Amino acid sequence: MPEPTTTADNPKTYSTEAIRRMVQERREKMTARESAPPVVTAVVCGRSSAVTLTFSSGCAVSIPLSEFHELAGATPAELRDVTVIGSGGYIEWPRLDMTFEIGPLLLDLLGLKPVSARILASRAGSARSEAKAAASRTNGHKGGRPRKPRVVQAEK
Repeated sequence: MPEPTTTADNPKTYSTEAIRRMVQERREKMTARESAPPVVTAVVCGRSSAVTLTFSSGCAVSIPLSEFHELAGATPAELRDVTVIGSGGYIEWPRLDMTFEIGPLLLDLLGLKPVSARILASRAGSARSEAKAAASRTNGHKGGRPRKPRVVQAEK
């Protein structure tokens, strides 16, 4: 019989097999999330002066209306008329002719735009393809990268 395990924050006793099952379930959830990222399933813009996005994962995010500078001057009725479009990737105020993409909006609000740009650039730069290899060989036959000019110090 495997020895039961407890944790400090949860005094309940778990067997080693139960812990293995929980870890496996968590891995499967993470894999499912990576293959199908959460999308917006509902959006509400009420009197609370915030736009609340509800995601397919069950998470909800409230964004102050003051972050949507383009919506300044809109009436409460116009603001309430908001919908999710594009399979959950966009929110739209049709009466105001305003559409916002969710991903860049959240990255910008959280200050992660520069970080995500670096990650995407590093992935693009590390991509290997036959076309890149052929271009590199061609450049190598041309002599490669030009050398930096040598700076000669004048004697005093």
